[in-house]
Amino acid sequence: MTAELELTVLQATSADCGYVAGFAVTEQMLIAVGGQSNRQPIVLASSNARQFEARKTPRALGLRDVLAVGDAVWTCGEYGQLAVSRDHGASWAMLETGMDGCLYALALGADGSIWCTGEDGYAARVRGERAVRIDFATTAQLSNVYAVRDEIVVLGFDGNLRRWRDGTSLEIGTGATSPLTALAITRSGTWVVVGDGGFIARSPDGSWFSRVTVNVDVDLESIASLPDGRLVVVGDRGQVLVSSDEGRTWKNVPNQLGLVHLWSVERFGGGVLIGGDDGLIAKLAPVGDATWADHVDVFGEDKPLDGVFAEGPVGFIDKGLDAFLAEAGESDAGARAQEVDDTERDSEAFKTLSEPGNAADFHAIYGAPLPREAERLLALIAGHDRWSTFEELRLDHDLRPDVGDKNLFELMVRRNQHAYLGTDLVEAFCGVFGIGSQGNGDSYHMEIYEWDGPRQVLHFDHETHSFSGVFADSLDSLVYLAAIVKAADDKRISKEAFEVGIRRLRGKVKPTWHFSI
Repeated sequence: MTAELELTVLQATSADCGYVAGFAVTEQMLIAVGGQSNRQPIVLASSNARQFEARKTPRALGLRDVLAVGDAVWTCGEYGQLAVSRDHGASWAMLETGMDGCLYALALGADGSIWCTGEDGYAARVRGERAVRIDFATTAQLSNVYAVRDEIVVLGFDGNLRRWRDGTSLEIGTGATSPLTALAITRSGTWVVVGDGGFIARSPDGSWFSRVTVNVDVDLESIASLPDGRLVVVGDRGQVLVSSDEGRTWKNVPNQLGLVHLWSVERFGGGVLIGGDDGLIAKLAPVGDATWADHVDVFGEDKPLDGVFAEGPVGFIDKGLDAFLAEAGESDAGARAQEVDDTERDSEAFKTLSEPGNAADFHAIYGAPLPREAERLLALIAGHDRWSTFEELRLDHDLRPDVGDKNLFELMVRRNQHAYLGTDLVEAFCGVFGIGSQGNGDSYHMEIYEWDGPRQVLHFDHETHSFSGVFADSLDSLVYLAAIVKAADDKRISKEAFEVGIRRLRGKVKPTWHFSI
């Protein structure tokens, strides 16, 4: 009986990553490559299959495949690039290929030579530092290459498979009229090829093929086998297929990946790795698979702000905010003042309330002291950009001033009659005061009084004109969230430290859709 499989996401999609075209897995490291010249070329390395660190790309060009041979990592891709790294992708040496089209695939021959294939019937064998052309007597694009015993097998965009041995190439039809993309050979020696348009075909020995009926018509991109002999195929629209009978029949694996295009699949421990659009990396493996669970991250370097967030959100404004702001640097934008439109029909209300208040004004208005954490936040942010220092937290709500003999409530009513995003009256009736806003105009409001513990921060939806609920259990938690997400976006915190920090926020914040965490 075969074990139940589960699909887990190891790395979520990100606009900073191109698609994952291929993997190379060794005993201690995995490398993923991909992307396009106009869309985030990538080389990612991981030593634990949990953190993936960006490495240097050979050029600012897309990559299509990667191969690990001993201490060397080979990769190929657009514009004829073929490169080798002997320091896990920290640096690359380029090899001349004699072509400027795209190279699609790499394989290790039985004699230790590296093979690569690509556009316009290009195939070459690398010995030493030189790529030597091999003639397959075709101009079809050669999408993939495999070493099968003493043969080299290539797949073509013309739907044909070619077997090369000792200088002679044999062309074999598979029944496909669209591109073939990948090949797997089962434990019993059955050949299974996949391709565009939902094409899958089988052969007992690779000399002839019969098509398999599959209830999908999307492009299928890659195939790999599990240790127990099951086959896994991935393709467009999040398609994941599994066969338990050497490719005769196939079952769809339901998943939550959506309509993402899946490009690559590679054996990994008890399961397989799957690569998709926008840097997606997933694992399909038996339930409870613990491959590399005991491995540590050796590629991630400490980032400037790792230590700042180490203690979590409790007391962050006192214990960590100063260091975060010091790393962010100073900015004159921090002194940006609220501008008043002199053409307003009630300029008196706007001008009077636009003067920033202070802690004494707060106490005079509400009969309660300004919360210490709020006072500390305002003091620390002075001299910094109140609009962009944090993620989705613009500190654009000044404290209200003590207006003396004037009627504060009347001024608030008059201002809100003209201010579309005004929340003066909401705060007056709900016992809160404004902290800041989000990019779309929604705003944060902190409780004035301690009702049942630390003052909470509420979220106000400017479209529904109502509170959507408690956003954070404290101002510390809100600022911690906005700071750590900003640090991650600016790549000033390591992935591991970021993930630990986000876990520390569990139960303390309820982020709105503005935060993609």
